[in-house]
Amino acid sequence: MNIKKKLLLIIIIILTSLVGLIALTSLAGIFPSFPQVLFGQLQLTRESVPISPRAYQSAEFILGQVDLSAIKRGVYIHLQDDLLFWDPVYPGFPQTELNGDEIRQIQEVLSGGLLFTEDYLGQGFNCVDRAPGKEPVWRSCPEGGFYQDQFLDYQLEAGLDQAVGLVLIYFANGKVAEIRIYPGELGTAYQPYEKAGDWWFVGVGDPIPGLEQISSQARVEPIQVLWPEKTAEYAHDRGRRVFGSRYEKALVAVLKSSQVREVFGPIQEIRPALGNNYYSSWMDSSAIFLSFYIRGSQGEGVVIIQGEDCFDLRMVFEGKPQPDSDSYFCP
Repeated sequence: MNIKKKLLLIIIIILTSLVGLIALTSLAGIFPSFPQVLFGQLQLTRESVPISPRAYQSAEFILGQVDLSAIKRGVYIHLQDDLLFWDPVYPGFPQTELNGDEIRQIQEVLSGGLLFTEDYLGQGFNCVDRAPGKEPVWRSCPEGGFYQDQFLDYQLEAGLDQAVGLVLIYFANGKVAEIRIYPGELGTAYQPYEKAGDWWFVGVGDPIPGLEQISSQARVEPIQVLWPEKTAEYAHDRGRRVFGSRYEKALVAVLKSSQVREVFGPIQEIRPALGNNYYSSWMDSSAIFLSFYIRGSQGEGVVIIQGEDCFDLRMVFEGKPQPDSDSYFCP
C-alpha cells in the first residue's frame, strides 16, 4: 500500500471516529427513551415516566387477588389534600414506611368494605359481590346511592381535615398498588388507582386501626434529584440536550412564576428532581412534564410543570401542597 492510500485510510478512520463520537453524543439523551421515542415520548431517565397502566394492581390488592408475600415495600404518603399529577413518586410529600402487619391490616379493612360504582349510563349502581370461595362479580345494587353519599362525606371530611393519604405498595415483580385514602370519623372512603383492567370501583369501610399514628409518623425525606453528584447546570444541560428548547421554556416559566417566588422566596437552587420528567407528543398534541427541586430563601420543595405554550404548575413546599387555583398560565 503506497503512502497516499495509507494517508487516505487514516483520514477515513479519523472521520469515521468523529462521526461515531458525534452520533453517540447525540444519542445519549435518546437511549433512556428507547423504545418510547418510537411512540413520540422522550424522557430524562428510565425512571422519569409514569408506571405502565398494566403495572397497576390496586383493585386486585383490595380484592385479595395478589400474593401479599410478594410485597417488596409499602409506603404511606400523607398527601393532606386530593391532588392530581404527582404520581407515582410524589416527591416532597411526608411519608412513612409500612411494616408487614400494617399492610395486612390495611388490606383487610379495604377488602372488607363496600365496593361499588355508578353504571356507565348513570342510571344506577353496581356493587362487587364476593361470595366465599368464588370470584368477585358485579351485581346491581339500589343501595349504591347511599354508599356514594357516605363516600362523598368521608372524602369531604378528609379534605377539610387535611387528612387525605395514599397507600403505595411495590411488588417484587414490578407491579404496584396505589390507593387513595379518605379517613373520616366514622369510617374510611378509598379509591384504588387504575389505568387499565377489569375493575373500576370506590369503597367505603370501617376506620383503619392505627392510621392516625401512621400518618403522624410521616416525615419529609430529603428530596432526591437527578445526577446528584453533578452540578445543577450539568443537569439543565442534559435536559436541554434531550428536550431542546421545550426544556428551557418550562424552566424559564418556573423561574419567572410569581407564585413560585411568593412561596419559595428568591430561588437559590433549581434542578430536575426524581419524578416525572418526559415529553410526549401524539397526533396534533404535545406537552412536556418536568419535576423541579427548588431551594429558596424561605425553604425547599418541588414544583411540577406541564404544558407546551401554556403551563399547569403545582407546588409542594416544606411538605405541604400549595393552593393551585391559579396554576394554569401562559407566559
